[in-house]
Amino acid sequence: MAYDQIAKKITRELNLEIGSIYVLEIVEKRNLLEFAYPKSLSGNMIPIDRSSLTGGISLSKKPYYSNEFPQEKSLVMMNLLMASESKPIQKKIIYPIVNNGSVERVFLIVRKGSSASKAGADFGNNDLERLKSIVENVSLQQVAESA
Repeated sequence: MAYDQIAKKITRELNLEIGSIYVLEIVEKRNLLEFAYPKSLSGNMIPIDRSSLTGGISLSKKPYYSNEFPQEKSLVMMNLLMASESKPIQKKIIYPIVNNGSVERVFLIVRKGSSASKAGADFGNNDLERLKSIVENVSLQQVAESA
């Protein structure tokens, strides 16, 4: 999958800063999610269980957003991996991609800033809908190209 292309489209549509999109893929038979995008985070993994928010959302198979990221527990690793020192993560969308009843990958979309107010607009249901539309359009294009 061309993650660069989809990241650019999501960044533009949700009015994000460059570097705000992350993708994790399922590690077969290991109950783990591994960072696939950006490549610099490859090798870092998150368990698919209720001990992590991203793992729990993967189990539920339902999108999630939070505009109070710093107050959430068990997310220290995420901030260490994905935030710059001057701009910690303040807001986040976790969006699992489900195919035939199984999660294939998870998109993490973040807003960074020194505070929630400086990180930009709050995420909402409309952002989930726009993200769904982008992801579905990319999936349909891939199906058409492979046919």
